[in-house]
Amino acid sequence: MNDRRDPLLVVEGLTVEFATKAGAVRVVDGVTFEVAAGETLGLVGESGCGKSVSSLSIMGLLPRRQARIVDGNIFFDGQEITNLSEAQRRTVNGSQIAMIFQEPMTSLNPSFTIGNQIIEGLRAHRDISKRAARDLAAEMLDLVGIPDAYKRLRSYPHEYSGGMRQRAMIAMALVNSPKLLIADEPTTALDVTVQAQILELLRKLQAELEMAVIFITHDLGVVADICDRVAVMYAGQVVETARVEGLFEQPLHPYTEGLLHSMPQNASRAKALHVIAGSVPRPGEMPAGCRFAPRCSYATEFCDAPVDLPLTGEAGRATRCVRIADLSLKGAK
Repeated sequence: MNDRRDPLLVVEGLTVEFATKAGAVRVVDGVTFEVAAGETLGLVGESGCGKSVSSLSIMGLLPRRQARIVDGNIFFDGQEITNLSEAQRRTVNGSQIAMIFQEPMTSLNPSFTIGNQIIEGLRAHRDISKRAARDLAAEMLDLVGIPDAYKRLRSYPHEYSGGMRQRAMIAMALVNSPKLLIADEPTTALDVTVQAQILELLRKLQAELEMAVIFITHDLGVVADICDRVAVMYAGQVVETARVEGLFEQPLHPYTEGLLHSMPQNASRAKALHVIAGSVPRPGEMPAGCRFAPRCSYATEFCDAPVDLPLTGEAGRATRCVRIADLSLKGAK
């Protein structure tokens, strides 16, 4: 029996192309996934696999002159949001869907205080006085663990430490209680101790606000710690979806197996850290068959056949591998 709640966000066949001097290049190709209210979905893969482009597509933040959605649909809370106008998008972003980024100094305006930036986001979506907005902004800073909240509202981004800037970004993202939070590698630039604090904070706030979270990362250790389900991406496609426990116990795709074996905690003292041979193919230079085949130790001539291999499966498990019936892959243990 499937006990999952109805999905809050549904991404179906998302395909994104970028304009280059050589012509249109497809960087996201038929990406499909969903996330339910209160659920955390980990979007995992190496740099350049299309994770961030997928998230920017959901937010409507693709650079308009360079990128466009050429196929697929995005539904949020039952509404199609794939091609909203700028005015319509402003009513959704910030109030219904919010995003935090890897490096807050590229998102925070250095010319304005933290308080001004949080208050601006509040008053853009609510009919609220400046004083009430200031009180709520201070309450949010306190909620995310920033001491002396009223005093810190008057600080500029450069006066915050890296961990405090990330907490301020979380406060800005959550001040309007969005239903969905997209976190794009929000802890990568932080040291291990601060990273653990931020992850614990996100877990706590998600439980309190009952929001859905898409956590974008290349770190499977983080996925194991905070996610309910995982969508693994490779070369612009989703190659496997699963619940976290199932993915770690029994990966279905050779790429997922390679990622699990590349985790530092899975390397013994006697053995070097496992490395997946080769590199991700560049957009516009994809293999005719399975995109992972040139790097896959299980590949046969069938894997090179020029077919559009679908993502297939059931009961919350799906994979994009022509040899799935033949393989018995090993998990993280």
